[in-house]
Amino acid sequence: MIWTTVFLGGLCVFHFALTLRAEISNSPWGRTMTLSRSQTPPRHRRDTSTSTGTSTPSRGPAFTSCWLPVTPTEHKILDDNTQETGFNGDDGSYVILTWVGDGTGVILVLSTISGPLNAYLAGGSSRLYRSTDYGKSFHDISHRINHTFIKEEFGVSVGPGSSVILTADTHIVDNPGGIIFTSMDAGATFKFIQLPFHLAQPITYHFFNPDYLVALSIDGGLWLSLDFGAKWTKVHNGVHSFSWGAGINLFFSCSRVDAVEAEERGDLALKRTKDLGKTFTIIHEDIFSFGYIGAFLFFSVMEDPRSPRVMYFSSDQGDTFSQALLPSASTEQ
Repeated sequence: MIWTTVFLGGLCVFHFALTLRAEISNSPWGRTMTLSRSQTPPRHRRDTSTSTGTSTPSRGPAFTSCWLPVTPTEHKILDDNTQETGFNGDDGSYVILTWVGDGTGVILVLSTISGPLNAYLAGGSSRLYRSTDYGKSFHDISHRINHTFIKEEFGVSVGPGSSVILTADTHIVDNPGGIIFTSMDAGATFKFIQLPFHLAQPITYHFFNPDYLVALSIDGGLWLSLDFGAKWTKVHNGVHSFSWGAGINLFFSCSRVDAVEAEERGDLALKRTKDLGKTFTIIHEDIFSFGYIGAFLFFSVMEDPRSPRVMYFSSDQGDTFSQALLPSASTEQ
């Protein structure tokens, strides 16, 4: 397959020969664009011995300009700020483009083959490209991660500064834990790390300190790292969800007993640790769910089985809380 990236100033436009589904998400540290083909052709194992990212014009379909009227001055601005990079021969059906850092000019592109299980076992792979000039040119840096197959769902995560985490697609049965690659220099170099657990969701960065990471394992364990993933410590079991608060406050909901569907029944306890997992405080019991937005902590509680749940909020990291004056609702809206 042939695909191209066209950069119009700070805007990136992917141009594919096939129909794509695109999703754009934003984080405090970068913007991510995910594209996938609506229909996937037969998969074949990639040849990882050569690099395919080039800065030469693509032989794919010609780029079609927009229909909005453009003045001659605007035409010149577009011409002076438009670059096209061709990825000839790349057969990835799932593409993730991520801006790294603020003003670094670094963009990472992950292209993966979404194949069946036997394709993974046979060496199904992904390709990782890196640009240091705002997308004018890309270089295949797959060798920096040993051509490891990176997850599609949450394979690339960017954090404060120029930190990047890549999560490998590993099999639970064959491996004691997951594999990640970490970088503190926007992908110029990567460090291989074997995790003592398998991730259930993306690793979460602290808001300001990239060394502080928190993760949830598939068996409900809450894990913390204080050195950017080099070492991990399990701090709690039976965790359902978590969120960083102000400073180093960490909130999480957990089952009071190892019960099935505790979240659906509102049988969770909301806890907080102010010292990175050394001690814990119970903020409230019998909660359904919680969230932390801005400086406010929210959680819903079933106080009476015969009545709808109620919502509480706190502006002091859970030390005190008040009931929100909201219309009654059976679910959070």
